[in-house]
Amino acid sequence: HRDLPSLPTRRSSDPDDSPPLAPMERWVEANPKDYATRQALAAGYLRAKRNPAALRLYETLNRERPNDPVVLNNLAGLYLEAGDVRALETAKAAQRLAPRQPQTLDTLCWVYVRHCRAEQALKPRRDAFSRASRNPTIHYHLAFALSHLYPIKEARAHLRYELDTNDAG
Repeated sequence: HRDLPSLPTRRSSDPDDSPPLAPMERWVEANPKDYATRQALAAGYLRAKRNPAALRLYETLNRERPNDPVVLNNLAGLYLEAGDVRALETAKAAQRLAPRQPQTLDTLCWVYVRHCRAEQALKPRRDAFSRASRNPTIHYHLAFALSHLYPIKEARAHLRYELDTNDAG
């Protein structure tokens, strides 16, 4: 049993309201081979919207364990946000490694949508929705994809769920 620094969780989109990462950063500096804590730190950077730090750490983790679907999935999202062409192949790799995980399906679909390939996004998006129908982010992404392909009524129903869920939370 090791004493690892804890990462408090808060739901917020404000980067100034992010969990304190300094204890975890100190731990990682003293224990640079601790993969699990480095992965948690990368996730903390992502939640804190410290994307350059998250990207550097996820790329390091990916070099060490190239078949970690969580790392690949988050790396794909960071690549997408940065406009990096590696987003699609990275998202496909994550989805191949964890084909039933709604997160990998959602990320792959979001990459397709953002690359104006909404038609390709629809099947995996519906799979993600069927596995995590209460996830408001998946509703939003599904609504966005549907709005590019189908009548706005179907897209609006998913967007309404996402908006209602965020208003309630």
